[in-house]
Amino acid sequence: MNGFLGMLKPIGLSSHDAVREVRRVLQPGSKVGHTGTLDPCATGVLVLCLGTATRLSEYMADERKSYVAEFTFGASTDTDDCLGQLVESRGSEDLTAQAVEELLPSFCGDILQVPPAFSAVSRGGIRSYKLARNGLAPQLEARVVHVERFRMLRFVPGRFAMGLFEIECSKGTYVRSLCRDLGKALGCGSFVSFLVRTGVGAFTIEDCPAMEDVLDMARRGELEKALVPPSAALSMPTITIGDEDLRRVSAGRVPRIKSGLPDGIMLLLAHPSRGVVAVGRSTGGRIMLEKVLCS
Repeated sequence: MNGFLGMLKPIGLSSHDAVREVRRVLQPGSKVGHTGTLDPCATGVLVLCLGTATRLSEYMADERKSYVAEFTFGASTDTDDCLGQLVESRGSEDLTAQAVEELLPSFCGDILQVPPAFSAVSRGGIRSYKLARNGLAPQLEARVVHVERFRMLRFVPGRFAMGLFEIECSKGTYVRSLCRDLGKALGCGSFVSFLVRTGVGAFTIEDCPAMEDVLDMARRGELEKALVPPSAALSMPTITIGDEDLRRVSAGRVPRIKSGLPDGIMLLLAHPSRGVVAVGRSTGGRIMLEKVLCS
């Protein structure tokens, strides 16, 4: 079984645990991974990779993500979400929808963002959340991320006002950090009280089965039917190669076929009977191999 599968992860389960559940019901030795962590407090689209597709997980991780998130204003937690310990509560009685909306454009485009202390970012070879759990405040560096859309769908005023937001962003963007920084800018604090990932690249929440359905398909030996091939799952152009170029690629040699694409474009090489066999990069009209999946 080789390909990608979008699955709805339930709240309270880590991405690692979700992968372990799927791996448990497949044949021993089956390769299963995921293409981007979804927090335990979040639900929604988790893209799994199976078989040779596990070697393409980094490219799926680069796909754009979309979310719907509920922010609660007037309080802050140490994890920046509803699972953390309350560290500040000042209320937000005076907060208005207009005040929130006026700040949203400043969080769009390329922005500098510091990941949450409770995150999987490594610091000195140790995961940040492990340091945070032991009372050590990790000093994480700001990184450039891209937020394509940050739009408020609804606002409910009150002592602890709530806002519902639609977010579309790049790899590495933390919705919890967006929430934390927006709350700081408003002067009242905030945390993510609900989060659902609605899409990862071509995978949307409407098309993804629940985890229990995925496990049932795996138990019945029907999971392969639900897999999406890399050529359909990844937003890269696909070039079909023949038998001679397949032999060249299998040996790690540059294929003779021309790319016809601008320099720097990543692409997939596929054979009619073997499927995707390599990832390449267009360079000077030729295709330089980045990763070979066949032998």
